[in-house]
Amino acid sequence: MNEILVVCRNDALSKVITKRLDKRGYPCRAEWGVDEAIDYWEKNHPDLIIIDPRMPDDGYRLIEKVVNESPNQKILLFFCNSNSYHQYLSRYPKDRFPHLDLSGYSDLDVLEETVEKIFNQE
Repeated sequence: MNEILVVCRNDALSKVITKRLDKRGYPCRAEWGVDEAIDYWEKNHPDLIIIDPRMPDDGYRLIEKVVNESPNQKILLFFCNSNSYHQYLSRYPKDRFPHLDLSGYSDLDVLEETVEKIFNQE
């Protein structure tokens, strides 16, 4: 079973993401803080991390730790603001880190499709 860790500062969006992916058969765990997400990742090593890298307590710290310790870990970055999305493309290349602009809830269909593609590449 492909387990997903969702790391998002927006509680409502995190709940929507986990609920939708759970319905698609992907068990999800939501964490709202980077320290808690790091702790969960170290103990459980989920198959995919979906993260808003602009977390107030530094989502980049989680990404860098994971990349350094587990270079093959699947990570999906999402942004809730189109400006942020384009600003961070240079820091995390799209060929290594899929990116999504989730500025609208209709974009959650794209999220589900992207998760399917990530797991179908195995």
